[in-house]
Amino acid sequence: MAPATRPAPPINGSSAEITAWLNGPALNAPELSDDIRFSVVLSALNVPAGRQDIDELWDGTAHISWLGGPAVGPLTQWPQRRDGKKLAHVASLHLGEVADVIEDQQRTVWGPGMPDRNDPAQSLPDSGVLEVFHDCEASGYEADDGPSGAWHVRWVQTPDGGIVDAPDDAEPPTDVCQVVIPSASFSLRPPADNMDLPDAAFNRVLDAHDAVHDAWQSFYKAGREKVFMPLSHVYGHGWKGITEISGILNDVLPLQEGDEHVLLLDLEGWTHLEGWFGDAGHLEVWMRRSDLAARAFDKAWCLIRMG
Repeated sequence: MAPATRPAPPINGSSAEITAWLNGPALNAPELSDDIRFSVVLSALNVPAGRQDIDELWDGTAHISWLGGPAVGPLTQWPQRRDGKKLAHVASLHLGEVADVIEDQQRTVWGPGMPDRNDPAQSLPDSGVLEVFHDCEASGYEADDGPSGAWHVRWVQTPDGGIVDAPDDAEPPTDVCQVVIPSASFSLRPPADNMDLPDAAFNRVLDAHDAVHDAWQSFYKAGREKVFMPLSHVYGHGWKGITEISGILNDVLPLQEGDEHVLLLDLEGWTHLEGWFGDAGHLEVWMRRSDLAARAFDKAWCLIRMG
């Protein structure tokens, strides 16, 4: 008799549906059900590469997000490090598009783990554009990386409808521009944050993560060999977890009582941004909740995580 097929994870499901999948007899991974977090995956499925859609559609209000390519206006001066090196434009994320995903899912239906749009300490603004620039060199593991100007995170509250191309002396690792579509999903506590579990339980955690990645990659790798790659996403857990970097975050973003660190973005460097953050690296953007509430995006801290 052929072995029973495990049910596919509900990658667009509610917290209750995800919990039922984790706790079901086929997977039996209750260790993960206490920290299921809503996330917004930045999908490029069936979206052609290039900037044609941006050039044709961007007017300052169009719900369109992209990786690489141009920045949005107004931008009086292209961001650069303290030593004058121009930064690469990594991402422009239309926050109205992200907010629509959260609204469509409805927090009362999805359940715990979804940011509350009415609480600025939990969620990004619901309008404007969030942009990330980076030198694609600084890991963020050193306290001097931030003050050196190695990255720039900004909220463009009222885009002027224009786009701003990088100056000639800005040299991104590759010439890429990829429109992405925010899609509702979830993230689980990563294996790196479950290292203290017994072997059997840890293996169940690995199985759960493999199933989620397999479900997403089936869209991209249909009929081909499975390749488990991290997914670029807003909110949720980081691909590599927080255990390894908690000390760094505490040093560079010290917390007052009642505050905590929150992941805004996890941008993978395996596909469209391949080589931007080292070999199979990706970029995480972290903030204190208090800074998020104050919309102090200039205080964000970027980390390049490997593997």
